[in-house]
This record gives sequence, C-alpha cells and structure tokens, in this order.
Amino acid sequence: MALSVNLLTTTAQCDAIITILDDRLRVITKREGDFDYQRDNATDDATGVAARLTRLTSKITELSSSLATQTPGTDEHRRTDEDLTDAQYEQKKLTFRQQDRGPVYLVLREVDVDETQGRRTRLETSRAAVVERKEALARTA
Repeated sequence: MALSVNLLTTTAQCDAIITILDDRLRVITKREGDFDYQRDNATDDATGVAARLTRLTSKITELSSSLATQTPGTDEHRRTDEDLTDAQYEQKKLTFRQQDRGPVYLVLREVDVDETQGRRTRLETSRAAVVERKEALARTA
C-alpha cells in the first residue's frame, strides 16, 4: 500500500513518524528473536520426541516378545513386566507431549516467524518512504 507521505509538510512530522516506526521496529525485532527461539526449541522438541517414541516402540515390542517367552512368577518375568509397564507409561507421556509440542506446535511457531518477518519488512519499507520524504522536504527548505 502506498503511503500518503506527500501529505507530510515538515521534517518534524517526518521525525515524529520515524520515531514511532523505530519503536515498532525495536519491538518487532525482539518479538522476532523470541519467535526464532521458540521455533528452534520446537524443532528440537518435535524431532527429539519423535525419535524417542520410535525407540520406545521398538523397546516395547522387544519387551513384549521377551515377556511372552518367560515363565510367569519368576524374577526375570517380573523385571521384564515392570520394564514394559515403564516403557508404555513413558510412551503415553511422550505421546501427550508430542500433541502439545509436536509438529503442529512447530508449524505454528514457523508461521509466527514468517508473520513477524513480513511485518518487519513492511515497517522498514514505510520508514524508508518517510525518510525519503523528510530528505525531499529538507532539500526544498
């Protein structure tokens, strides 16, 4: 959208707008950094949880197979059953975590970063237009 910078008649008006845009850019830069950090953590979380779930699924399969061949009531059977229960519990916890911090969360953080970067670009373009108008006014004064 083209700004109506030609309606600005003094460099003081331009300075006021530049100050406000600089504040907005400062805020958006901080927000962009925060979103980058969240996105990076979400990437680590999503890939880490997926890898741990894969390993747990394999472990559960192995423990289930092993448990089927063991004699009930033995120490080995009891330990394997406890290990299987622990692995299944961990799998449930990770599944819940994946729902909270998995691919959906990651994509939403990426959308936040894209949105912030787009806003930053528009603010920088607007600031450049006002600076250009201020310079034009200074030349004619």
